[in-house]
Amino acid sequence: MKLRILATSDIHGKLFNYRYDGCIPHELIFTHNDMGLISLESEMKKYRAEHTIKIDNGDAIEGSPFLTHFYQEEKGENPMALALNMCQYDYFNIGNHDLNYGGEVLANYIHNNKAQCLTGNLFYQGKRIGNEYTLITIENKTIALIGVITHYIKNWEKKQYLEDFDVLDAFEYVQKTLNKIKHKEKVDGIVVVYHGGFEKDQDGNPEESLTGENQGYRMCTEIDGIDLLISGHQHRTLAHKIKNTVVIQMGSEGQSFGKIDWDFDNHNIEAEIILNRGVYDQDLYYAFASKEAEVQKWLDEPIGRLKGDNLAIKFSFLARAHKSPYISFINQVLRAKSGSDLAAFSLFYDIPGFEREIITRRDILCNFPFVTHMVTLEVDGKFLRQYLEKAASYFAIDDGELVVSNAYYTPRFQPYNYDMVDGIDYTFDIRNDVGNRVISILYQGNEVKGDDLFTLTVNNNRAAGGGGYDMFRDAKIIKEDNINIDEEVIAYLKENDPAYVDHHDNIHIIY
Repeated sequence: MKLRILATSDIHGKLFNYRYDGCIPHELIFTHNDMGLISLESEMKKYRAEHTIKIDNGDAIEGSPFLTHFYQEEKGENPMALALNMCQYDYFNIGNHDLNYGGEVLANYIHNNKAQCLTGNLFYQGKRIGNEYTLITIENKTIALIGVITHYIKNWEKKQYLEDFDVLDAFEYVQKTLNKIKHKEKVDGIVVVYHGGFEKDQDGNPEESLTGENQGYRMCTEIDGIDLLISGHQHRTLAHKIKNTVVIQMGSEGQSFGKIDWDFDNHNIEAEIILNRGVYDQDLYYAFASKEAEVQKWLDEPIGRLKGDNLAIKFSFLARAHKSPYISFINQVLRAKSGSDLAAFSLFYDIPGFEREIITRRDILCNFPFVTHMVTLEVDGKFLRQYLEKAASYFAIDDGELVVSNAYYTPRFQPYNYDMVDGIDYTFDIRNDVGNRVISILYQGNEVKGDDLFTLTVNNNRAAGGGGYDMFRDAKIIKEDNINIDEEVIAYLKENDPAYVDHHDNIHIIY
């Protein structure tokens, strides 16, 4: 018997094939695409075999203006549940970002999804979200599916949203559940569907801080009996083998999907990444075209005006190396809203910044692709130096030119892990070794001492130590804001119309 598994992950609400920053919708034109579920589905249809199951591995219901419009302006069936139903998915897992809007939104998505929820280590109000495990029998062969989510969501998510949730350690849950299956069931194969990634490479070399956020390598090497591990969360594309387990990760935003062919007669599993080369699936397109037109009108509604420096970001590396006025403005908002001494923010990939004086909702949402909120901490000068040393590791020198360090390309490109701080003036000397690059930190003209105290506002991901900023894990939290940062920016623009950008060229880099 031969089984084919088609798998997606981290679609992040991307139905259509374009970004929303100033784009023109394709209207009724069907063209080749490289992202979005609407075109990915037309490509996946080509690969349906006699025995095929489709699995989505989470982070489906957050990350696009299309969904933000739905959550803020509408009620009813979650569009991503409708989309997955039309694509005839059989199973789905929950991802960490699927909790970003709380239990009610997640419950709506699960209730309206015709596919079965696999997530076994996540509980809501004491009840398991998905199945403990799922058995599939085709012809005379049976496989078991174990669905798990990274338990690191406890470090990121808003406390108000986690009050009714409990999440078990992903590794421990897989180990315990697999042993239960072995003793209780007769199966011909075991698949782990894990919304989490790999903390080490194929050779066992760590690729990140071993926090427990990603445990894929540990699962493959320490748990005997996993035939296939379908992973996600890291937005990587990979298909290979770790020890005796075939592993695959399918990228993000509908740019690709996984095709796994399992031949039970010769016990062979082959995994392959298939790129999105499809044209729009017409049924899907027409199902969402009118809603998309509403979203476009909503996005172009003016929010407020900005005066001062140009906040457009044309070259993201230069915007980091020289701190774009855009970052100054966001930090300005964070400090004004929190009352903190210092604020820090980073650029998400290749965001556009603000290109016009009049700021629309489109401008806001395109610059904040992820849901985050403010956290204010008490830190001292010693902490501040450690924090800045980590930020300084983003840079390297190549043939006399300032470049991005290779460490930020492995295991994936992580430009969003370079933070820029406002409220102080500081200097990096990139000619020095990593860990000894901060040569000056000035606060109000005075050199910062190790025991000087400050309040610092960052987003919740960074406050949890995300991105390798381990020093944050022991920092004292003063307050945590439950309002999303993009909403804080909108409120600031409405309260200060026009808003004036207070930009300071406060970061100095020697190389």
